[in-house]
Amino acid sequence: MYRLNTAKNTWTLLLLSAVFLFWNCSNRADPPAANNRESDAVSQREVAMPKVRITKAEKRVFKQNIWTNGKLRAVRSLEIKAGIKGKLSELLIDEGDEVKEGQLLLRFDDAAWQLQKKQAQIAVEEALYKKNDLLVMQGGEWGIDSSVNKQTFDNILIESNLKKAWLNLEQIEHQHQFYEIRAPFSGVIANLKIKPLQELEAGAPMFTIYDPGSMQAELQLMETELMQIHKGQSVKIFPTGHDSTGIPARLSSINPVVNEHGLVKVSARPSNSPILRKMFLPDGLAVKAAIEKLIPGQLVIPRSAVVFRSEKPVVFTWDANSGLAKWHYVTIAHEAQDIVAIAGGLDAGAWVIYEGNLNLDHDAAVSVVNLPNPNSQ
Repeated sequence: MYRLNTAKNTWTLLLLSAVFLFWNCSNRADPPAANNRESDAVSQREVAMPKVRITKAEKRVFKQNIWTNGKLRAVRSLEIKAGIKGKLSELLIDEGDEVKEGQLLLRFDDAAWQLQKKQAQIAVEEALYKKNDLLVMQGGEWGIDSSVNKQTFDNILIESNLKKAWLNLEQIEHQHQFYEIRAPFSGVIANLKIKPLQELEAGAPMFTIYDPGSMQAELQLMETELMQIHKGQSVKIFPTGHDSTGIPARLSSINPVVNEHGLVKVSARPSNSPILRKMFLPDGLAVKAAIEKLIPGQLVIPRSAVVFRSEKPVVFTWDANSGLAKWHYVTIAHEAQDIVAIAGGLDAGAWVIYEGNLNLDHDAAVSVVNLPNPNSQ
């Protein structure tokens, strides 16, 4: 009996010990759980606060682009025509070839010319012989023109036909320049219309040579835009296939005539010809052009700072004292690709929210990612 009671007491003590340990552990775990709940609440508040980026609204020159289309045209471009009637013996070029100034491009068969030259040289020799013979007959010495007086010598030149023979030889030698065609300037061959051994008439078009470094953009503007431009204005030219490469240029000419379609022709000359030669742009290539218009004294902000509420433009600013976002209806004066000019509803120096502003409300608490330097406020 005693052993049975002892066993019961032992089990009772073990059960009480287990209950005590469980109760003690539970009480110790309660404070950390409470701390976790408080930390989660703080974290949720931080996540709920929108993160934004800000910049200062400043008055400065607003750059606005007038966009138009046109063509590239070479200022130095020349159509080469045949100077004589004859047959091509050598053609040393092809379309697209780059050539240097003075480079030989083609030859005509000059066999007939060589014969004419030889005949002219013989005529000169005969006239010289006759001139010397007349010198002796007039009391002078053979081959010494000064052995007779000037009047007598002039008569001898006429009678011997020496002047005429010299002039004929000079004309024939001058004609030889048309038998060889050399590049008048460094450039590119285009519109080749001839082939070797072809018979050509004098004046027949043969090819065109143009200088890719002399390109200019020929553009057209609406007549309503004419008053917004002037010679010397900055332009960026974007050739087809080079949309990311804006070639710096300036307006070089404005044709003061409006055509029947209400368009005005203007030209823009690039300022860096080596870049054009390196790009090797073809004559007649289509281009887009942005004519830069400068408007001083504008309140300029990023375009992304403008959002729309009920189809009205709204800008949110950040109030440094309260840390809240403030809602402003604004009036837009000018627009460009990345910026806008504000005509009303916003003060210069305001901290404008340009990122994270799509879903903001008035007086919303925000977290500024790029917090400004206190000295700049």
